[in-house]
Amino acid sequence: MSSVSPSPLIALISSSCSQKHAVNRGFKSLSHLVFPFTTHNCQLREPIENSKGSHRIRLDIRDISSDGHLLTLSVLPYVLVQALKNSTDVTQSIKLFREVLVRCSEPSEHESFGHYLACIYVVSTQDENPLGELSKMIQTHQTLYNTTSTLMIPGHCSTPKWAASHAKTPRHYILLHDSRCPKSSSERRDQILAQMSATYGSENCQVLQLDSDSVSAEMNGVWQEIDEFNEVLEKGLVEAHNHSTDSIPSTPSTNVGSSLLSSPSSPTFVSTISSTMSSVGSVSPNSQQTSNNPTIWKTSEKISSLQDAKNIQAVFSKFLTVCLIPYVEKEMRTLYETAGQKKSFTKSITSVSSGMRKWFGTGSSSNNLATPITYAWDSIEMQTRRLADLLLMFGFPGAAYDQYHPLKKDLEVDKAMAAHAIALEMCAVALHTAQPQLNAKQFPIRYLDPPVKLLIEHAKKYPFVLRAAFNMSEIYADLGLHKEAAAILTQISAMDGDHLVGVAQTLAAEQYEKAGMLRKASFHRVLAANRFSNASIPALSFDCYRLALPAFDQKHWGVLDEHLAVRLLSEGEKAGVMTPAIASECIRRLVAVCPKLTPTQQADRLRTIVNALDAYFPHRTEPISLLSDIPKVELETVKVIYGERPLWNEIDENEHQTVSAEEWITVERAAHYTLFGSSTPYRGMQMVSDEHSDNQKVRETPAGERYRVMVDLTNPLKIPIDLHNVRVSITDIHYHNETENSRIPELGALPHLHLDAEETKTVELYVFPRIGCSKFRVDGLLFQLTVDDKGVETRVPLECRGKRLNKTSKQQKSKVYAHDERLSATVAQKPWPLVEFRVLKSPHKWSYCDQAQRCQLEIENIGHEDVVSMVLATNAFDRVSAGIMGGLEDDGIQHDLELQLAANNTKVATFKFQSTNGNEPFLRVGEKKRIFFDVRSSDEPTGSVVTPKTMSTVVLIAYRSAAGTMRQWRRVIDGERRRLISMNTEILDTKSRSFAINFKNCVALSQAALSRVEVLRIRSARNQTSSVIQNEAPMAVHLSSEPRKVEMESEQTETIVVHLNSDESSNQEVWMHPNATMVQPKWPCPAEIVSTLDDDAFIRVAEKIGVLWKANIVNNEGLVTTFIGESFLDNPFARQTAETMATKNGGTSTALQISCEAVAKEIPHNFSKSRICDLPVVIRIQNKDSLRRNASVTVKYIPKVTEPIEGVHLVAPENRQQMLINRPVRNVSISVDEVAVIELIWKITHAAVYDLGGSHLSVEATFEGSNEPVSYKVPSVLSIVKSSPYTIV
Repeated sequence: MSSVSPSPLIALISSSCSQKHAVNRGFKSLSHLVFPFTTHNCQLREPIENSKGSHRIRLDIRDISSDGHLLTLSVLPYVLVQALKNSTDVTQSIKLFREVLVRCSEPSEHESFGHYLACIYVVSTQDENPLGELSKMIQTHQTLYNTTSTLMIPGHCSTPKWAASHAKTPRHYILLHDSRCPKSSSERRDQILAQMSATYGSENCQVLQLDSDSVSAEMNGVWQEIDEFNEVLEKGLVEAHNHSTDSIPSTPSTNVGSSLLSSPSSPTFVSTISSTMSSVGSVSPNSQQTSNNPTIWKTSEKISSLQDAKNIQAVFSKFLTVCLIPYVEKEMRTLYETAGQKKSFTKSITSVSSGMRKWFGTGSSSNNLATPITYAWDSIEMQTRRLADLLLMFGFPGAAYDQYHPLKKDLEVDKAMAAHAIALEMCAVALHTAQPQLNAKQFPIRYLDPPVKLLIEHAKKYPFVLRAAFNMSEIYADLGLHKEAAAILTQISAMDGDHLVGVAQTLAAEQYEKAGMLRKASFHRVLAANRFSNASIPALSFDCYRLALPAFDQKHWGVLDEHLAVRLLSEGEKAGVMTPAIASECIRRLVAVCPKLTPTQQADRLRTIVNALDAYFPHRTEPISLLSDIPKVELETVKVIYGERPLWNEIDENEHQTVSAEEWITVERAAHYTLFGSSTPYRGMQMVSDEHSDNQKVRETPAGERYRVMVDLTNPLKIPIDLHNVRVSITDIHYHNETENSRIPELGALPHLHLDAEETKTVELYVFPRIGCSKFRVDGLLFQLTVDDKGVETRVPLECRGKRLNKTSKQQKSKVYAHDERLSATVAQKPWPLVEFRVLKSPHKWSYCDQAQRCQLEIENIGHEDVVSMVLATNAFDRVSAGIMGGLEDDGIQHDLELQLAANNTKVATFKFQSTNGNEPFLRVGEKKRIFFDVRSSDEPTGSVVTPKTMSTVVLIAYRSAAGTMRQWRRVIDGERRRLISMNTEILDTKSRSFAINFKNCVALSQAALSRVEVLRIRSARNQTSSVIQNEAPMAVHLSSEPRKVEMESEQTETIVVHLNSDESSNQEVWMHPNATMVQPKWPCPAEIVSTLDDDAFIRVAEKIGVLWKANIVNNEGLVTTFIGESFLDNPFARQTAETMATKNGGTSTALQISCEAVAKEIPHNFSKSRICDLPVVIRIQNKDSLRRNASVTVKYIPKVTEPIEGVHLVAPENRQQMLINRPVRNVSISVDEVAVIELIWKITHAAVYDLGGSHLSVEATFEGSNEPVSYKVPSVLSIVKSSPYTIV
């Protein structure tokens, strides 16, 4: 079966007995039996050059009673559809489709292909009168030349056409002798053969002997091709018959013969393609096919042997040699002589007017309308065409081209456009077959485009349009013009018939793929899949969608991804060919695309996803890991809590925002050394792991307590979803002993979780390890997604990623992340102590500078271990005091604890809670106590020049058991601070050491209804931990006047004069009036003034003056607040001495206090839209000159490249100019105690981390009375400029 070179068509007429021999051997008919053995080598003489050539020819032998050309409109479409449905592979289906199209299409009136060249009569030795049967066959053959005859013609076939008249048609006679028959004998065989030879000539008569009596293994698979064709044919005939029966009206007056059957894939197909053949309803019922059971050959074994095959080949070889070849040579010679003479100018054309236009017309075919023209069989044109067809059919393509080439021109002049198109098609086929070595430049490309267009426009018969498109595209493809080949095939889209267009689009996609146009190939595969779906061929639709799927992977084409996934699932379900792998890919795409759809589409797609999971994964033993984004697990929010405490609402979400991990470790070490001793190795006691903690180590969790995992789940859809039985999955479970395997950790489950549209919820799940379990790991989240009472078990992997490493060059060049072990845990077998902390009183979120705030806690031992001791550690070593309340009630009795500096860091204070009796535990099981700690707020308001915004007070309470296990409770005290009272000192008399303290209430009248501050006490204090040299004797403070009540309301000022002496017998504190005595916090004297400068860059004073005050505030809403606080000032005489010594040493480095602030730490910028990113920076400079001098300050920009260069390639990349500034030089004058604010704008050209101060800026100051400038450093401030991500639509 070939679509390019048609095979010679031979008719076979047989007796009923001979057909029975074939059926009894397991074949449908005699033509079925001989099909594999009809290919032979033969030698023919070419009539033009009179030369012989050897060719291999395959005979197409058709049994007239059962086989033939199918009716174009009423039968062929159904058989073609069945050919496409025969296989789930689109390539194999199209191959069979093309074979069926070539074999079963009705012949055209414009060519001789499809006309029978000869006839073979077959009788059997089992016939009672073989010669009589032959006589009947000859008469039947003669009636078949009548176009209205229906004798022997199957109802689904058209009337056969013959290449010559009955008298001239070569005939061959075969006597079938089957030795399996019980009455068969060689004598009867020889007798009948002798009679046949005497009647029809010995050369025209042969014996075909079949001797096999069993199935031969050598013949397995020989008839596979024709069996497949016959099966497709029968299925198509059944469909056509059913459609014909359904289309017959039930009224008695219906004319069945006038009805035409429509295409199975297009209701308008009949109206666009006409046919001259009769319908199924007009077939005579006298058909031999109806007497045979067409399904016997499918189930029966084929009884044939290799010798039988040789016998059949020998018979047809002789038929070719003595019958067909001489006839063909003679016919070609006759046609060449007749067509070459052209004795008459008269054209044998049925349309006389068209012939007149040929001679008297203008000669321009484009300006005249073409009319349908049919040439007579004996006309010069048809004789030339018959000659060319025979030459091509029997292996002389070069000679055939010589005949097609002038013929196509004559037909074009005649306006016979359909005949011209078919001749032009075969002209190209013959030339390409004769000279396959021609390339695209040498081959006449102009022959390839017109045939398909002309046939669509004029012929309107789909078999010839398809044949021309297939032939032309193959020639284009052989020439390497794959894009043009695809363009030819896409012209079929103008026709009706979805299955036909689907075939053409699939072949076009293959050509586009060979041309390297992968996206276009996939697009045409999608179009073909849509067509196959419309034609009810889901298997091929599924295969086309499947082939198109990889080209759109990871292309972010949401709508197309969604369409492909839905169509694949739908067509795969219809065809029953869906595989779990493809279903998984479709579900993955639907999950990814689903959030981009409308709510209605999301509901439908989610239902589709759940149904697909339920259908294609019914026997799964493990949950499905496909719904990774529904809901979306926010892995960056994964938080692990080791044990029952702290509770989720006790965790400060901002504890890592203002306090670094190193600061936490420093405080933890201090608590550890206080509990266990400074010589005990520090092991760490991390109770909570999140994205900010150090997760490279596997942490411990206590046995018998919950290992809790908190994670945020986000519903990405615009519709609500329901999850049931939400839990975690664990793996890598280890036990101390193998016998303890039964003690599997318990998993806590959330029965039901409802997530509204685009809602985010935090869920807490747990693992309950038991004693004996040594290690486990959480690896996933399990839940059941439920839609319409149908649920699927789903698993979402949980794998946390650590922080990105950026130390080595390899880590900087590629993305390398640290290990994150927060979801792994080792199980501590010893129980941990467990204390419940209840906060009875906590500091407010905002406070005033130097305000005293108390945090009161109630602690209860709710565990199973006594708490031996407890320690409070804090980084506010000079602003915190702690103690124990005397009872559970707030009766005012308290016991202050002694402050101890940590062994590992002198800037960390510790307070140890323990029983007065060293042998008893501090907190027994079930016991309750109250503790407190007082915190003095910082002495500078939030946002001050000298106070960094990130400074926070860290409080950590750790406690241990007798077994050495421990646990901790932590809190960060941070908030907004406001200035309430300002104070400064002024020396009055150095000899008497008297000075004035100036007070001012900083609360404006508009900020509060009442703001009253009362000074209660003034004392002198000394910081014992300061490294600064201190005076030997402590200083006593005295009032210069009688004690009085000092009060200030909003914006009021007050002054108190005091003096100091070194009298040890005097008090170091003085109360402003006797009734003002009260219990005050026992915090130490501050060690130093907070500043952003280096510790060695300013003067420190150990001696302080402390002022205790009380404030009454009534805000504008009527809320009354009363609190106390203590502010500290440097001893003015000690500071004067230190400044004098610094001035004598030439030091002026402390005269200016400089801070540098960026607008934001991270700034995103789209460099594709704007090449320059503006990065504002604010520099604050405060004049704190001890000599009270004004200063002229200059801020300069220091570029990296200071000298001209010939090219940027001469400068190292790290030294190239990547940032500029708007004003390189800024001058400003600053008076004493004033703050100058300088705003600059950096111009950034690349995304990177930039230091906005540091070495890029310098500050030079010239003080009043001095001509020498003094240089200062600008603090470094890092800011990250990120390139904003591109938005892909």
